Amino acid sequence: MILFGVFFFLVGLAIGSFLNVIIYRLPKGISIIKPPSHCPSCRGKIKFYDNIPLISFIMLRGKCRYCGAKISPIYPLVEGLTGIAFLLIYLKFNYNIFTAIKFMILTALLAANSFIDLKEKVIFDSLTIPWIGVGLVSTLLLKDIPFLNVFLTTVISGFLFWILRVTFSKILKREAMGEGDILLIMLISSFTGFKGAYFSMLLGSIFGLLGHIIFPTKIRDEIPFGPFLSLGAFIGILTL
Repeated sequence: MILFGVFFFLVGLAIGSFLNVIIYRLPKGISIIKPPSHCPSCRGKIKFYDNIPLISFIMLRGKCRYCGAKISPIYPLVEGLTGIAFLLIYLKFNYNIFTAIKFMILTALLAANSFIDLKEKVIFDSLTIPWIGVGLVSTLLLKDIPFLNVFLTTVISGFLFWILRVTFSKILKREAMGEGDILLIMLISSFTGFKGAYFSMLLGSIFGLLGHIIFPTKIRDEIPFGPFLSLGAFIGILTL
């Protein structure tokens, strides 16, 4: 069990490294395959030994080997959080490795969507719409959650968020919720069913409210709802 835990932690680190590529390149419209990893400042190609999750950042002291430009701490943060998340999911669902992998996929998607949303204030359809289908199909095949539960929750949660978006947008006379948030809750529902969606909406709302109270106006107005939904969903996964 310990060896498998270490294995999935390392897998999480590697996936986190790939998520960093998606988070950086997708908003810029750059292929996630080509060109190879390089420094955004000097365009120097990053060697494999400088691209080891967490370790390379520490060894390079957070700077590019060639030009000395600072490497964003977001990179090791995404890697570390993904590694820890994969480990926790394995520990929770080690009785069914395929279910664990299903929720690891969802967690990776939530991480990518959250960091892109924080930076760009947008949730890309490519990280939600096709994966809603993956969530539904995987649930149907694995039978780890009643499929009717998952299907109805996916449809109803999307419709509920659409109603909330229309209603509050009219009340506030501005866009109260992005279309991406609707697809995000449907993505969460397609993998987790009612319980996961419930935790996502409940805890996401609580976290969002706390953020609204704690952070200054300038900061809280810039924080999107997607990361709060994602955090609530991850906690929900660990309670399934």
